[in-house]
Amino acid sequence: MSTKIENINIFIQKKMAELKTENISAVEMAEYLDEAQILKDNKSRPGLPLRNYLRSNSILGGYQNQSRRWFIQRLEDDKDFISVAKAARILKVSEHAIYKKIERNEIEPKIIGKNRFLIPKDAVTGIVNDKKRIHQIKERETLFSLTLNIKQQVSKIKEDLMLIINKLHSLESKIEALEENEDQSNNHKTEIEIGNEQVTTLDDILPVKPGLKMLIIAKTPAPISVRAGHYFQGKHGKMLWNKLQEYNIFTPSENKFEDECLLDYDFGITDIVKVPHDFGNEPSSFDYQSGADRIMNLIELHKPKVIFFVYKKVLDNILRIMFNITTKSKYGFNPEIEEYFKCKVFVFPMPGTPCKADDAHQAMLELHIYLSNLT
Repeated sequence: MSTKIENINIFIQKKMAELKTENISAVEMAEYLDEAQILKDNKSRPGLPLRNYLRSNSILGGYQNQSRRWFIQRLEDDKDFISVAKAARILKVSEHAIYKKIERNEIEPKIIGKNRFLIPKDAVTGIVNDKKRIHQIKERETLFSLTLNIKQQVSKIKEDLMLIINKLHSLESKIEALEENEDQSNNHKTEIEIGNEQVTTLDDILPVKPGLKMLIIAKTPAPISVRAGHYFQGKHGKMLWNKLQEYNIFTPSENKFEDECLLDYDFGITDIVKVPHDFGNEPSSFDYQSGADRIMNLIELHKPKVIFFVYKKVLDNILRIMFNITTKSKYGFNPEIEEYFKCKVFVFPMPGTPCKADDAHQAMLELHIYLSNLT
């Protein structure tokens, strides 16, 4: 364990003791680490540097909950035990040598997590007093260093193979799910008549009884999403679901598509234009005109607390068509136009849009706070 990682671990445990909390999320702790100038955070992806350390099993007490979110558990204070890193410094050996002694049952550690241990102070004191044993450790360490490189190479190859196998299994599962969903009733495919043609698209997801916390308004279904029978299944569409999960606004159940869980959160979803379009293929002015009337009727019927526009251009077109407003909207909340919709109006700062990372982060935090306070 490097000095930097040990300092991070020390700070985390002291901070949790100061806060008097037993568990803390990686995102929240990352803010404290950044503020203390111990670990600089990623502004566009809060908590990412700390999560990377958690994934490498470098943070004491780190674990993932059922929603795959990272947390850290406060460890009990124990004056009779010290960290592996500190034991290695006292004995002037590598941490690997300490782990080998644990593996050979020469030291009985205190287990505090997966491959995480504390070392009894008596064991370290006994070794320090026994010069012969220290010499043996150093001799063995020479052998360990010769074999470690080979073991690391073998481990890396195994990891790469496992990643490939897991990826293949994941792709196979997705293919099976997509094939099954073709015939399952829980997909949202529907048929609409355009002229003399029947067009397959996605049905709106709205409650039977009016009343929503948030109505998500997209532009038009993507063909890849229509084939899957579920909203936002393309590369760009997944960014929406990922951001909503990242800011704890929406967490779908495992083994379900994201849109299957929307109504559980009192969220709904629709498009201003229901005919599918490929990415970059913009709907016509006529499409926007007819769609704007339908959107306003849905807002009036379901009375959402927030209308969430996935694309800024959709809101700008509605403002122009319905209210003759040519001023452009902004990313995040738009309080100046709430009177027209009789609810909060939010524009999603999708990654890749001309919105600064800090502004996008602040906008998503404000949305999380507002929705969290709704009863």
